[in-house]
Amino acid sequence: MKKKVILSCAILLAAAIIFCFTYAPLRLRLYPGNRISGTVQISIDGKDFTLSEKNVWNMDKLKIRFTDNEGAEVYGRAGEYGDYAFELRIDELDRPITVHCFQHIWWNILRFELGTSKNR
Repeated sequence: MKKKVILSCAILLAAAIIFCFTYAPLRLRLYPGNRISGTVQISIDGKDFTLSEKNVWNMDKLKIRFTDNEGAEVYGRAGEYGDYAFELRIDELDRPITVHCFQHIWWNILRFELGTSKNR
């Protein structure tokens, strides 16, 4: 009798774990990675612009990692509803570029690629 109870509990536990990782609404809520991530690459007059700490502003909720190919990777947990924004300030451009990543549903996963060019 004791073995049947233990076996039943183990089967129920295994079924619950499989359900949690296959049922989409639960699986997305259990996602352990960054919910917002993307790459930023700027090119002005056909030449790649090197991004650095002095060009990126207002990174309160997101993090940035500068890459070897003159771009940057932006990422963040973004586990709350709301606006996740950052600003690119480049002297060669007339005004700053503000990028908004809005989480309508906090468990959504957002991937983006941002690239821009300006020809004069």
